[in-house]
Amino acid sequence: MTTDNDEAAPETATEPLIGSSFRAANRVFGQVGLKLSLIYLLCTIPAIMAEIAMGPKAEGLGGIAMLMVLGGAGGSFASGGIVAATVNILRDDPGPENDFWRNCMRFFIPMFIAGLCLLGAMTVGLVLLIIPGFIVVSYFLFASPAIVIEGKGPLAALERSMALGRGRRFEVFWFLMAIVIIYAVVVVSGALLLAQGSASTIIVNGIAEAIFGAYTLMLSVAGYLILTGQQPHTATGDPGQGVIRNG
Repeated sequence: MTTDNDEAAPETATEPLIGSSFRAANRVFGQVGLKLSLIYLLCTIPAIMAEIAMGPKAEGLGGIAMLMVLGGAGGSFASGGIVAATVNILRDDPGPENDFWRNCMRFFIPMFIAGLCLLGAMTVGLVLLIIPGFIVVSYFLFASPAIVIEGKGPLAALERSMALGRGRRFEVFWFLMAIVIIYAVVVVSGALLLAQGSASTIIVNGIAEAIFGAYTLMLSVAGYLILTGQQPHTATGDPGQGVIRNG
């Protein structure tokens, strides 16, 4: 995938980031949200089953590391397809159905490596203080669409994401905070309804995180389009301007 404005300077973006991104993501989620969330869930089932099987051991350092790798691998596999599907919907061109799984496989490795780099940077930030951890994450929010749309490698995509937010750091940070609030509502509230550590809690958490993961990727794509000076199409039936095309 390529764009007409792949290297557009972030300062050319004047669209309000938060409101416009959520409108665009809501449009995508309204069309294919449940389907993409289910696919995300299926890709992370190995991590869910492993957590249930491990029981109390899942709370140890080794268990946490194993679950993060399994969950990260599953989420990374689904991410390429979800990002590409979101891009196609926002340009009003769903594309061939079989492209989804091809994109999952094509972008799996760079998505996984970028995720590991982000996890490492976030961990360092959280060790220092919670706010630095959030700031680090905000720098890399748009790496996934950079991988899929621009075809960048994992490190180049992280660098591209940092460049896109330059000059709009405060807005990007609050964009992340809005995502964190959604996570708290969707995931944490679901866990509080059930006994902590039970199999039912793990399954509910897995479902909630799948929905959250898919929706966050949709937000990331919409934010990327805005920061590159492009206009995500939020009105159903709008033929669009063809801002993104397959390369």
